[in-house]
Amino acid sequence: TPGPTPAPTPVSTPALCKPKCDYCKVTCKAIGSPTHACQLYCSLHFSEVTCIMGAYCHKGVCGGALAASHQCLPGDYYCTRLCHIFSPFALHRKPQCEQSCSDNFDNIQKLWASYCDSGVC
Repeated sequence: TPGPTPAPTPVSTPALCKPKCDYCKVTCKAIGSPTHACQLYCSLHFSEVTCIMGAYCHKGVCGGALAASHQCLPGDYYCTRLCHIFSPFALHRKPQCEQSCSDNFDNIQKLWASYCDSGVC
């Protein structure tokens, strides 16, 4: 008789997951602040960053691969949220932050897609 069927693998695949610092590195670079201070700030506020990434996993981006028709959110929404989290760190740079995020949104989406697939180590 065949044995029990194996349980489905969880969303977080340890082999493919990325450490928190990888997410922070790419995020800081994408918003135009590729500094150690930004990465440190990102680490300290990582729960807020994962909250946005989680929203991305659920709703996707309008016009993006994960877009769930009427439920999707525009890319600007994510950039505004990201720049809001980082605003105490880069107060005078909010317009630059949003512009940089917009310009680099493809990189951010790639990063977030890997978060949706594999999670954080």
